Amino acid sequence: MRMVAVYLARAAELDALARRCEEAPLKKRYMDIADSYRLLAEERRRHIKKLDRKVPATIRLRTTRMLRPLTGAPRVSMLTPMLLTPILR
Repeated sequence: MRMVAVYLARAAELDALARRCEEAPLKKRYMDIADSYRLLAEERRRHIKKLDRKVPATIRLRTTRMLRPLTGAPRVSMLTPMLLTPILR
């Protein structure tokens, strides 16, 4: 779902640019690009839903634990604390 959020954030940025823009052709171009990003987000959301129906729940659970959060923090799994425990002692 990260890609969906990124596409929607970019669309919001372009909408803000369009609101501040005074030139009509440029404003229209920003709005068109923002619409394209929203379309990409919707297409990606549909694609993810389609994949979710095909993948068993246990595999989905394992893969979502491995995903990097949107904050840019390093990728961690549920095993990371167990692996680091001997090092920290």
